[in-house]
Amino acid sequence: MIILGVQKGYRVFVHIRNGRLNDGVGTHRVARAYYRNGNSIVTAQRLYRAEYRTRHAPSDDSIRKWIRMFENTGATVRIQNSGRPRSVRDEETIAEVEASVRQNPSLSIRKRSQALNIKKSSLHSILKKDLHLKAYKIQLVQELKDTDYANRLNFANEMLQRFNNFNNILFSDEANFHLNGHVNKQNCRYWAVENPRRKHERPCIAQRSWFGPLCLLKA
Repeated sequence: MIILGVQKGYRVFVHIRNGRLNDGVGTHRVARAYYRNGNSIVTAQRLYRAEYRTRHAPSDDSIRKWIRMFENTGATVRIQNSGRPRSVRDEETIAEVEASVRQNPSLSIRKRSQALNIKKSSLHSILKKDLHLKAYKIQLVQELKDTDYANRLNFANEMLQRFNNFNNILFSDEANFHLNGHVNKQNCRYWAVENPRRKHERPCIAQRSWFGPLCLLKA
């Protein structure tokens, strides 16, 4: 736990989990905007929309609840207990989930559920039904150098001149399996309202090493 700031004589605490700030940072910013602007809920909501680039903002009741929690406990987030995760879908929880997605859209359901202490089923319902988000898959594309564009065009023109009949061409493919942290698009999801068309460039020829026996023949 660290002290993130001081407001009205209270210390604002933000919990750290696994070396990273948890999603209470969003609620802390709302509380800070509330105090810095003359206890204005409307201004806090406006700054929240601008900060997270969203049309939605926490309701008046949610902000009042965060302020009461802050003034009573010195924290703007619930301290996670060892009990059963929450399964509610109220406005406060929806706002927490939305702030979490804004900060890290690629976080998995399991990890986000643990970070927010919400059931995975409830979290999935909030993402799909309340926030209307979809899980988009990252697209893996070949990394292109500056000289590749001209080379590809020259190759295509040469193939068109070399062959006249393309009806008997056989196209093949290959599959590679990596164990060195290579990006697997099956495990990469990006939660968003519309497809962000996120791409990950990778080299055409991966770095590999080959080892084999060395035979020395005597002369």
